[in-house]
Amino acid sequence: MTERMDLTGCEMLTYDGVGRKKLKGRFSVEELATLFIEEWIPYTECRRSCGRSDYCKYVEPYPDCPDRLKDIKCGVAVEAMRNFVRGTFRLLKGLRRPKIPHYLDGAFYLCRVVHGAEQAIGLCVNEEVVRWFGESAPSIYGHIARLRKEWDSLNRALRHISDFYSQTRVLFVEGKSEKLFVERLGKPGVQLLPDLEIEVYGGKGNRRPKVIKMLLDNYVHKGYKVYIEGDADGKNTDTFLSLVKNSKVDGGHTFQFSHDFETGVPPPLLLASLKHLGHLRDVTLEAFTEAVGASQGSVLPIIKQKFGLDIEPIKLRLAKAVAETLNARLRKCLHSTRFMQTELGKFIQFVRKARWPD
Repeated sequence: MTERMDLTGCEMLTYDGVGRKKLKGRFSVEELATLFIEEWIPYTECRRSCGRSDYCKYVEPYPDCPDRLKDIKCGVAVEAMRNFVRGTFRLLKGLRRPKIPHYLDGAFYLCRVVHGAEQAIGLCVNEEVVRWFGESAPSIYGHIARLRKEWDSLNRALRHISDFYSQTRVLFVEGKSEKLFVERLGKPGVQLLPDLEIEVYGGKGNRRPKVIKMLLDNYVHKGYKVYIEGDADGKNTDTFLSLVKNSKVDGGHTFQFSHDFETGVPPPLLLASLKHLGHLRDVTLEAFTEAVGASQGSVLPIIKQKFGLDIEPIKLRLAKAVAETLNARLRKCLHSTRFMQTELGKFIQFVRKARWPD
């Protein structure tokens, strides 16, 4: 017996992506896929609209005129929609009613993404079209970049349905040092950090809280799962916590260094990294640990006062050196309870947590 799903009262987007069409009745897999295809995929003449027509398996020549192609619905988009419905129909049947609109919107934007990408790639491989555009040819590639809007819409729709595991994650860090450290950390064979976007929001007055909130809200609106790191600088953290709360960032997705990134690096690793850069070569670990360990605040002024080294101009180089020095002993550190209980170890655990959806 053919499975059917009652979609009476639900709405699907129309071709223009603005209007909505009310559905009525029960739909099988093939009937729902056909509905999507008929509503969202236009008829086009392949040779005029796609540079892949010379080798695409979906083109349909006229029997009596092989040089001409019939106007058809893009076969790539058609098959994508059929496969989408076939592969997710059981999921759809199990959804609670409030989530069905997200499924239907997701199907629409998936169709837009596949069809748009297919046409854009077809333009890129069509030398005749590129020549025809002449000096305006760069706009072809700009069109591809604009497909990001469709991707964002797809992500916003599907993020409401956990089975799709569609939420992209973004890590907001206060400074460039933290960004460089996260990007450099890891080595072949050690799958450490997730493939996530990293955004520097700028702390210590570089950006006003309202601007940072707008930045966070933009990512939340696009459907990203947001993680954020900050430096407390030994001060009250109400501003940071307020920013997180007002931007609807999950409280478990936040991390703060008690002072700053450099102070969070364990003294042995910090000294080894500085020596890697050619600094403090004659300073013993004991002397260094005793000096920075006595600090009740940031280690930066202590290092400058005790050893005459100003860290500010070399912050980025130091962050890179910390990552590279840590990479050389990565497996050992990751299995060291002592290291993982340091601020830097806890920060690594925090970033690794972004790898898997909650």
